[in-house]
Amino acid sequence: MRNTQSIVKAEFDTALKLHNSRKFDEAEAGYQVVLNADPAHADAQHNLGLIKLERGQLGQAVAYLQYAISLKPNLAEAHNTLGNAWRALGKRAEAEKSFRKSVEIKPGYATAWFNLGNVLNEKQDFAGAETAFRKAVAAKSDYADAYLNLSNTLRSQNRKDAALNVLERLIKISPNYELAYNNLGNIHRDLDDLTKAEANYRRATEINPQYGLAWLNLGTVLNHLGRKADSVTALRRAIEIAPRFGEPYMQLASTTKVPLDAPVVESMRYYIDQPGIAARDKMHFAFALGRVLDQNGQFDEAFKHFEEGNRLKRASVEFNIAGEDRLIERIRTTYGKAALAKAPHSSVSDETPVFIIGMMRSGTTLMEQILASHPQVAGADELQWIPEIAFEFKSKTGQRYPEWLNSATASDLTTMGQAYMGRLRKRFGGGPRLITDKLPGNFLFIGLIHLILPNAKIIHMQRDPYDTCLSIYTTLFSQLHHYAYDLEELGQFYQLYARLMKHWDEVLPGKVYHQRYEDLVDQPEPAIRKVLDFCGLPFDQKCLDFHTSERRVRTASSQQVREKLNSRSIGRWRNYEKHLGAWKVKFGEQK
Repeated sequence: MRNTQSIVKAEFDTALKLHNSRKFDEAEAGYQVVLNADPAHADAQHNLGLIKLERGQLGQAVAYLQYAISLKPNLAEAHNTLGNAWRALGKRAEAEKSFRKSVEIKPGYATAWFNLGNVLNEKQDFAGAETAFRKAVAAKSDYADAYLNLSNTLRSQNRKDAALNVLERLIKISPNYELAYNNLGNIHRDLDDLTKAEANYRRATEINPQYGLAWLNLGTVLNHLGRKADSVTALRRAIEIAPRFGEPYMQLASTTKVPLDAPVVESMRYYIDQPGIAARDKMHFAFALGRVLDQNGQFDEAFKHFEEGNRLKRASVEFNIAGEDRLIERIRTTYGKAALAKAPHSSVSDETPVFIIGMMRSGTTLMEQILASHPQVAGADELQWIPEIAFEFKSKTGQRYPEWLNSATASDLTTMGQAYMGRLRKRFGGGPRLITDKLPGNFLFIGLIHLILPNAKIIHMQRDPYDTCLSIYTTLFSQLHHYAYDLEELGQFYQLYARLMKHWDEVLPGKVYHQRYEDLVDQPEPAIRKVLDFCGLPFDQKCLDFHTSERRVRTASSQQVREKLNSRSIGRWRNYEKHLGAWKVKFGEQK
């Protein structure tokens, strides 16, 4: 008996060495020898399941792993591997259950904590994921991937400073870990420190010159910094490294005009039709081709690709226009004229903020660039602070936005105004007289802005609805704006926006300054003088010469605002008129 056990152990040890050397066929044969001698050998059953998982034979993997667990219920490693198999099968709940069982059996099992964190991250349980990743690094202090994913989780919770601290600790542990530098670049980009973002992306590419994602990120941030030639070089490098990856092509097409006979266009046409290309990459290829064809006047073919890109994006997001309709009506009801007349006000009297609002692609970036060119103005880009304040505030009744206004006190509103100004001052200090916040979607919160920052200025950019919506439809946004990817839903959302803006004018007459994009382009100096007068600023020639400013611009309009004002985009929708019938009922016929 003892001799048989010795033989089984020797066979298992040999198979395990082969397995660790990734000689799967020989390892599998060795495990089968073990099981022929001892069918109840749980570790051999587990390792066979692991081989099946590594080969992508998921059903067989689950069978082996479940049998291993039936033989040895406290085999934490088998529960962990089973969790990985369930996750590969898309069965997140089963995966979570298996990982939790694994760490219950073995509380110091760093890998299982890491895997649990990944599953919780996928279901957007960021607090749970953070706990799991912290358990992983507590169990294994040099666990680089766990630190990396912990930083991503903190970033998802908008805890940028905490994410930075984690990444700085990670770099001390693994100073040549390129993914850590890429993530550092992402955080600095979030914090609008594009110089540090560039430095970290460059460090990532120095450590690993074949790191395509870092080259893509570097190209993107260089574009935001206005360094077009350097951006194009980095994006072309990303394409060379990973030609099947669609996003660099899209960024390239958004950064520079690409001729139809360029080799990169041939690559786009080839890869978009190849089997095995992920839907996300096909989506990026579609938007890239749409942009290139649009630039070269091939509008019907361009629309076909824009339509396909939007279809793929729409299929990947959850959106219900009826929910947006209900939100707009709740805002109109809560922020009625009578309610605003009797509502308490914040005691914050600061006149620094200037909010630039409107639909996406309506000229908000242009207006910020003009104002930020003034010596007394700083541009803050698109700050998420007003939406965060609106949706995070919980009143004594526990009501959500906008209904919590009914129970908010002057003290509550003052606290919110102070919170906004505190963050603004932390970032900009006391230097600029005015600071612009150009988050277009703040049109949802004009009533709130009026109550918490009563002396703030609000500028509304308006543009022809056809041009606005076409520009939205032909742009792939990095986040949110899920209404943008279906012609019908986009038209409906524009109507909701227009209805709410009409409401604000009725209940807060004179509060919002309206600037038509077309008028600004047609008569820039008179329009700019009026806007500056509204803001209480003297005229400055630099506002007319905004295109010479070297300030960074991070939105889809980053190239346009570095050019002189021109009318190229006015009436652009007519190139696609025959495809836009869904909007004619909503917007009416245009002359």
